[in-house]
Amino acid sequence: MMGIQKEQIILMEYGREEYLIKERMTEEDTRYLKSLQSRRSGQKSTEEDDGCLVFNEWTFGIRALGWVGVIELKNYQITIHPRFNKDFKYFVKMLQVAEGLPNFQENSMVESDKLPKLMHDFLESLTQLYLIELGKMMRIGLYKSYVTEEDNLNILRGRPDFYKNLKHNYALPPKIYCSYDELTTDVPENQYILKGLDYLTHVSRYLSEATKQQLMYYHNEFMDLCTNVDHIQDSFNYNQLNKHYKEAHRLTQILINSMTVVNLHKPKEQLFTVLFNMNDVFEKFTGKFLEASLKELYQVTLQPETFGAIQSDGRMKKRAITPDIVISSLSENASDSEMKLVLDTKNKDYANIGKVSNADIYQITFYAQFFSQMSVVEQGEECNNFYAIMVYPIRDSGYLGKIVEKNSNIIVPLMNGGRGRIQTKGIHVDSLIELIYSRKKVELVHAALDLISQE
Repeated sequence: MMGIQKEQIILMEYGREEYLIKERMTEEDTRYLKSLQSRRSGQKSTEEDDGCLVFNEWTFGIRALGWVGVIELKNYQITIHPRFNKDFKYFVKMLQVAEGLPNFQENSMVESDKLPKLMHDFLESLTQLYLIELGKMMRIGLYKSYVTEEDNLNILRGRPDFYKNLKHNYALPPKIYCSYDELTTDVPENQYILKGLDYLTHVSRYLSEATKQQLMYYHNEFMDLCTNVDHIQDSFNYNQLNKHYKEAHRLTQILINSMTVVNLHKPKEQLFTVLFNMNDVFEKFTGKFLEASLKELYQVTLQPETFGAIQSDGRMKKRAITPDIVISSLSENASDSEMKLVLDTKNKDYANIGKVSNADIYQITFYAQFFSQMSVVEQGEECNNFYAIMVYPIRDSGYLGKIVEKNSNIIVPLMNGGRGRIQTKGIHVDSLIELIYSRKKVELVHAALDLISQE
């Protein structure tokens, strides 16, 4: 097979530089890698979102940044695995938690000797996750809807269109131009699923035979049900008839946002790239973990878009601030002036770097000052202090039995005489994932409280 002959290059997120052989690189490959240097997340652009990779076109050195996944070139296959764990199994589980996706059994995976384990785990798991959700959806039933169609018929069907009838049938009395409603499966809900299946067919040569057969079965099925359109609707209003499509549509959106199919060497072959922004994934993962674990104790709000923090001439501007996570009391009687805890997630190796960047300190300080409501009265005196937490992932090495590890305290003197304190805390992501999937609720609550506690 064509995919098997490609040389494998294994990179780690923010890891060391590896070198490609100049003679095995085409001009198209070089241009494509250069284009990936400026790729940004479609969800939000931040200062730490500095592109997918660094590529030196003179030395042909390549180094991965904050994205993980697979890049396919003519003679190379580049795999970028997350730094917190080299096994993509953990990343797929992390993605499931981050996106609120349903779990699936690991024993459904079929081993294949086609590819190195890293590549197989990633593409196989991603594809099976999608196919299992499609199976659930189709067992409930295919969605159909009435679509208005027009045709020039021999008999009247639906409503006659007198204007078009005069235009087309002036000399053809037996014909009549009609407009009618047809119950069909060729609707955007099914077309969107077909688009997701179409993307996955480009990686089918790297899947186990059983998964490939199942993928092609669904692809052929939906090719018969609906048409493959280029510009497709990607947002839907769900009701009782199509609500079982919701999870499959979310998975389709993840595939389309993360996957790129390019014709670098027309017309010989289509190559694919599957990349996920770890800044986005880690932020969502941390938020979902806290939201689920603390739901009976605190209100956890993810990315609250808030206006009013920035004013001009005493008037509020329509400019929002969006912190990653804000935690407040569950009580309905809690006042607006209640202290709120701000958490900012950073996909950075602060356990080893040590020094937190100035930009990260400025950002969380601004958020924390606003959400802490600087007029809170504590013991009869005005309190001008704030406390905030910066969260980062820890590599799997050196785990000592704790999910959360405290790193350092950063003191921020404020102009009003108060003092802010930012605490950096790391999460052992792989160990936390094990806790989540083993459903150890008590340990999860303790880990969440450990993460948000003031020490």
